[in-house]
This record gives sequence, structure tokens and C-alpha cells, in this order.
Amino acid sequence: MNELRAIRQEEIDLITSMLSLAMVSYLTESIPAEVSSYNPKQTESINLSLNKNMDYNGDIMRVEYVDTDDILVTITLTKNKDGQLLDLDFWKEGFIPLIEYPTAHKIKIVR
Repeated sequence: MNELRAIRQEEIDLITSMLSLAMVSYLTESIPAEVSSYNPKQTESINLSLNKNMDYNGDIMRVEYVDTDDILVTITLTKNKDGQLLDLDFWKEGFIPLIEYPTAHKIKIVR
């Protein structure tokens, strides 16, 4: 993982929206002030459970977003074994960087 950085407002907004869609808004209070990126070439994917339990325990919510280059992006918010936020993971075909960060009104729930 990379160095810690302050979480951006657009990340907070997306996480808050995904938590609301998943009907677990109470987890909003555990959004950290600092995060780290998993991959320097794909900085959108971030770790949310710094210095906490890093054991994956499932997805909270998965959504899709079509970036401005018409490439589908899958976004997954995960939790750890303590039921707390683990990471916000982005997957875009070919691991191409995002052109535009998704907003709440542009995401669709994956069924």
C-alpha cells in the first residue's frame, strides 16, 4: 500500500451513497479521515481500515458506472471480519485509469 492521504470529498460522497443503498448508513460514521491507495497506477481503489482488521468478510455493495470513455467500471465496497469498512475497490477493463470519478447519480446497483 502507498502512503496515507486525506480522503477526498468525492470518495466520501460515493461511499456514503453506497452505504445508503445497502441500508447500512450507520457505517458512515466510520469513514476514515485518511486512506491509502492499493496501486499507484490505479489510485481509485483505497483501503479504509488502516491499522485495523484487514480480513475480508464480504461485500457491502457493488455498483457499476460507465466512464466517459464508455468503459464499464465495477465498484465494490467491502467489510472486514469486524463488520467495519475495509476497502473501496474499482475495476475497469484493462486496468485503465478513470477519466471521471463517479457520482451517486451515475452509479447503478449490480444485481
